[in-house]
Amino acid sequence: MGVFRRASLPYHSIGSPLMPPKNQSRPPKSRRSFSRFSPGAILKGLQNPNEGQHVLQQKNGNRFNVVVSSVESQAETQNINLVPLRGLKPNEEIYRHETVIHPDRINRLFKKSVALTSQPYTLALPSLKGAILWGTIFSPELERIRAGIRIAMDAILRDFNKKPSYRRGDMILIEKNGKVSKGIVISNDIGNTHSPLLTVVSCSEETKTQNRFEMVVTNNLKSVRVKSHDIQTIDKAYVSRKIGNIPECEMLKITTKIHWGIGIKA
Repeated sequence: MGVFRRASLPYHSIGSPLMPPKNQSRPPKSRRSFSRFSPGAILKGLQNPNEGQHVLQQKNGNRFNVVVSSVESQAETQNINLVPLRGLKPNEEIYRHETVIHPDRINRLFKKSVALTSQPYTLALPSLKGAILWGTIFSPELERIRAGIRIAMDAILRDFNKKPSYRRGDMILIEKNGKVSKGIVISNDIGNTHSPLLTVVSCSEETKTQNRFEMVVTNNLKSVRVKSHDIQTIDKAYVSRKIGNIPECEMLKITTKIHWGIGIKA
């Protein structure tokens, strides 16, 4: 009795598992991020260009920064969210939203540092080409940093003794180097009162979103597109004027999107 062998089909045959038919297009490739920096990575050689004169620098004029944005957010928006670090002075008092990071062989920091969770900012991934991957921090410290960001953007924290010049939810015009942009203040009113900096999220008058981290909110019967993945900490000197206010119900939607992009648990 002979042995029967199954004849192999050519690669171009219809139904071949090795190659699709000529008249059938290949499935589109998923969009991938070229960032090699995962949440918790410590980068060196970056500066927030919007801080103005209130820049606290660490060794050699280069600040350390911690990556806080999720990999999903980086892949879809091609942006990365960072929180700067600064050295902790002896017997220095810190705020409850700030997180102390102790030096070890993993993060390779020189001394005790403070994560400035009230000063997050966003950079485009292509601008990280000159960044140095310095070290990384453990998950518990990263979660404390994210919790500090949540406190820094908390709507409950208000200063009833002083009237802040800018409140959470204010839409403002930002003028820097001859360019004008719009933003929404997301930092709490205590920080807005006493700090020379404001944390804002970018917005525009367009009503068509480009990814899942953007949303449309209503401001005085007018819709604006909010880019929750584009967060900046700016000097108040760059603020031209206020142009409106976002209701608190819409601000909750914005902060929910921001928490999702940064990986803050509900």
